[in-house]
Amino acid sequence: MLEKNSGDSPFNVDVYNLEAIIDNKIKKLNVLGLNEQENCNIFMICLALGVNKGLRTPLKKVKGWVRPSAFPRDYLAYIDAVALRELIRDGKENLIISTDEVHKIAEEYVNTGLLIIDEMIPDVRLADTETIAYELLSKVCDVYDKISNDM
Repeated sequence: MLEKNSGDSPFNVDVYNLEAIIDNKIKKLNVLGLNEQENCNIFMICLALGVNKGLRTPLKKVKGWVRPSAFPRDYLAYIDAVALRELIRDGKENLIISTDEVHKIAEEYVNTGLLIIDEMIPDVRLADTETIAYELLSKVCDVYDKISNDM
């Protein structure tokens, strides 16, 4: 399982998503204050969106983005919970001790979440931040409800 100080290898993100979605959309809009927060908060919102959709999107061209050492312990616990749930479903719960496996699961869900945000914000100049914030919060709440009901 991830530990707060085990953060040597960063979580990766698809290079296109980093530039096109995070830098040019999320950080340019004041949606849920994400442009003022650390990358770990963007990561967690995107993770929740990907989990809610139930789809992991493999990364193509990766770039290190945020280190686990930047995350509060409760965020790391949520990442572990997501990975454990996935691994149990696949009968591979013994891989929860593999940082690489936990990272891969989280990164692929985040990649999906970024693609969801990309669809929600086709053009930053025309974006309605209140509607986007409501949609994001609704989806994130659905994930927390889903996971808490499964435990």
